[in-house]
Amino acid sequence: MTRINIEIVSDVLCPWCWVGKKNLDKAIQASGRPNEHFSITWKPFLLRPSMPEGGKVKAPDTPENPRVSERLYEAGQKVDINFTGKCDVAPNTVLAHTLLRYAAKEQQQKKNNVQHKLAEILFRMYFTDGQNVGNIQVLEDAAEEAGLEVKKAIEFINNKDEQALVFNEAVDNTRSGISGVPSFFMNGKLMLEGAQPVDHFLYAFHDSMSC
Repeated sequence: MTRINIEIVSDVLCPWCWVGKKNLDKAIQASGRPNEHFSITWKPFLLRPSMPEGGKVKAPDTPENPRVSERLYEAGQKVDINFTGKCDVAPNTVLAHTLLRYAAKEQQQKKNNVQHKLAEILFRMYFTDGQNVGNIQVLEDAAEEAGLEVKKAIEFINNKDEQALVFNEAVDNTRSGISGVPSFFMNGKLMLEGAQPVDHFLYAFHDSMSC
């Protein structure tokens, strides 16, 4: 059975990336293919590349200016996501992406899905729990929850060279023509953009096997 290598270009700041992930996970389960026939890697994108290192304080959440739109809230409910808008800071996500980069290396070495698991944790921490995923302590907690070696993970994300590699990769993804996220590449080909429904992923799985 042909293996499907999936690369997801995404930003932790993007709520629709989490919705898209949930639908991807459901599609994998619905495909009837064993999980090990799918390889999933997350790649960085920066929706706000000029975001200050400490992030930016958000406007207050009010009925007139809600942080979570009705459309987004309803989309989340359909895939068991609770978008709360609780986080008062829009974070700089370079460190979060650097942690995902570390998890990708661990995933490749140990042949597990720890990076995919970490992506879920980071989305939940930010969009539901209201935690600032630009904060080192929050990222330490995320690494621990994902089952990573916390000390090594924190040393990695504090490495300025690794941060620069992440930033440059995100810039390269923008320059390559990716203008929005999530973008889903399957076996090297761009197959889907946006938070697509489950059936679109199933069609993409089929099409990617003929690439």
